[in-house]
Amino acid sequence: MVKCIKAKHPNGSWVKVWNTPKSVVLHIRLSFQSNVLRIEVDCTVAGNWCEIDAVKISGTKFNFDLPPSPADITNDLAKLVNNSQFSDVSFNVNGNIFHGHRAIMSVRSEYFRAMFSFDGSSQKNSSATSYDLSDKSPPSYESLSKKPIELKDVDDRAFSIILHYIYTNKLPQNCQSQILPKVWRTADRFSLDGLKSLAIFELSSALTIQNVVEVYVDVISALPIIESIKTICENYMQENMAEVVRLPSFTSLPQGLMLELIQKMTEKMKI
Repeated sequence: MVKCIKAKHPNGSWVKVWNTPKSVVLHIRLSFQSNVLRIEVDCTVAGNWCEIDAVKISGTKFNFDLPPSPADITNDLAKLVNNSQFSDVSFNVNGNIFHGHRAIMSVRSEYFRAMFSFDGSSQKNSSATSYDLSDKSPPSYESLSKKPIELKDVDDRAFSIILHYIYTNKLPQNCQSQILPKVWRTADRFSLDGLKSLAIFELSSALTIQNVVEVYVDVISALPIIESIKTICENYMQENMAEVVRLPSFTSLPQGLMLELIQKMTEKMKI
């Protein structure tokens, strides 16, 4: 009995297009073309052995290209990340110039929408715009397409990741976990809640015995404290207490913090 038919994806994986026992065609639309099918057969009904002479597959061939995948627009927008072509706004972050597009950035972030919408009449005679990130209110914006907006107290690596997220809804492939606490805090300022959640997910997935203490110190050493990651780190250290307490990164902690962590870990063990 044929149990399942799968089509081979260009990346090598197999995608189910039909299965039994109900013999119902799965209502899915493949976003790729495939010349390879795999038929999975259950031979147990034969008792001892079975022989398959031939398999006939019938269907309809469509002589037109497949409709574009939703991922195509993400890939296209990724080409605009920090691209000066057609850029109408730029930012100066620690001496590094980043290019953006107001329409995209304003629709993705309330912070940037307010920045670009604010009446900048008081800034007309200013040759540059400077912004201190400790101020929740965005700077005014008027005819700044040729004047980089200086963002103070922003890590340029974090801003690069934030810009990539704004255009693609993803983190860049080379994103390192050590920078994610700064990404979270900057995303908090820029009203990018989705990026905050993504940073938390990536950080929690990247925890190891070797880096958990450093991540913990990072998330509690600046404001706002990232409470969710703080709790995740504490639980991870509790689960791996025997190894964590021997780490140089742990034994070199300030005594008060080290004793506090040991107390928390042992309390959770009692529970």
